[in-house]
Amino acid sequence: CEKSIALKMGGSSRFTGLPLQADKLALWLISAGIVTLSVAVMGGNRLIAVGHILIIFALMVYLTSRISPKHIVQGGGSTNFRRKSFWALAILTVAMVLSMVANWSDYPNPLKDFKKIRYEFLMLVLCGVPIFRNWIRQSLATQKWCIVLCFGFAAIITLVGIYALQIGDHPFLNRPPHPYRLGGISGTVMTYAYSMQFLFLFCITAFLAPSGLKSHLPKVMGRPSIFWGSLVVGVIIFGVGIWLSQSRGALLGMGCGGLALLVLLRSKGLWLLAVIGLAGLVWYATETRSLVVAQVSSPETIRKAQWKSATLAFLENPIFGLGHRQFEKQSAELKVKYGMPPDELGKYFRGHAHNNYLEAFASTGIIGGLSFLAFCLFWFLELTRSTYAKLFFLPVVVAFLISGLFESTFIDSEVLSTILLIYFFSQVALDGEANHASQISIVSP
Repeated sequence: CEKSIALKMGGSSRFTGLPLQADKLALWLISAGIVTLSVAVMGGNRLIAVGHILIIFALMVYLTSRISPKHIVQGGGSTNFRRKSFWALAILTVAMVLSMVANWSDYPNPLKDFKKIRYEFLMLVLCGVPIFRNWIRQSLATQKWCIVLCFGFAAIITLVGIYALQIGDHPFLNRPPHPYRLGGISGTVMTYAYSMQFLFLFCITAFLAPSGLKSHLPKVMGRPSIFWGSLVVGVIIFGVGIWLSQSRGALLGMGCGGLALLVLLRSKGLWLLAVIGLAGLVWYATETRSLVVAQVSSPETIRKAQWKSATLAFLENPIFGLGHRQFEKQSAELKVKYGMPPDELGKYFRGHAHNNYLEAFASTGIIGGLSFLAFCLFWFLELTRSTYAKLFFLPVVVAFLISGLFESTFIDSEVLSTILLIYFFSQVALDGEANHASQISIVSP
């Protein structure tokens, strides 16, 4: 039985028992789709659309070809997907559909919002088809290109954004960038910051990971010197980028994720670094508050108003909610309806709930809200029970759970795509551990 870290985390250079040519095409389309979505972490909605199209084509080829169960078994992994987080996400997706059907007449363009549910649906497809998960788990080439292109493109976008801050003009935008906050390829500060926190945590984890995992990572990437050199550059660039975004919610999520990593590593020598980091975050949150206060209204005032109106909207519509993605469209009118005061300029801010949990309850009702909570809880618990996957993914999940208290990241297209992509890779890693454990049980006396 092979006991290498590659198997533990899901590494193998070839896929055994490949079916017919049509099935090979489906698998290569899946690889192309996953790689494209990895670039789209900082590449914008157009790349996300391309990735989704590739996955849809892969599913069509898969459904029209003949695949014997033996191919799945030979590929490793199980033929069923019984993790509770998967079923919670499935119920959440159904709740989104039901909320839209129940409030269909309230949508100005319902089909435009309905197609947004494809993010969750396609992730269910990727996780629910065993041969897709097994292929990505065993394809080192796909893993390598996902890492190289995702982190490489994120570094380029960050450097271009820093340059744009200096000259006051962004080469990718048809408008001036934010005058003092770093944004991504679309210029949106929050989208950039809340995705960047995850990439930064992955880089830090690679630095602090146990020696066994450290020895495996360069094997995935190629030459160790190139890998470690790129990692150092990435940590510096991503750290500067998220700092210049001045997003305190993302920084808080990143700090909590870092603390979770230190707890997992149980390294007493790193606690001093954690204390210094927390002190810096506290200073940042207090001393730079005036820098992030917009001229229209304080972010704190807006956020609290969104939280209150979302809570009242759920209490008024507890079964199906307002409809998936509808709170953002109706938030200004809801605040008028509930007798809430306007902002400093006599206007009402229109936007999402600035909280993933309240957004789920307000938009999709009790079933959607509870299923979203269940998805978060089960995902967290599944990783805590793992041996190796938790080192890389649990800090990121903690960052997602904490930062989601201050921003509705689960409806932001680019950040949602990033979160679901991380979820998929975490499930692939858990598959690798389960497959490794099953091999050990077979050869054990």
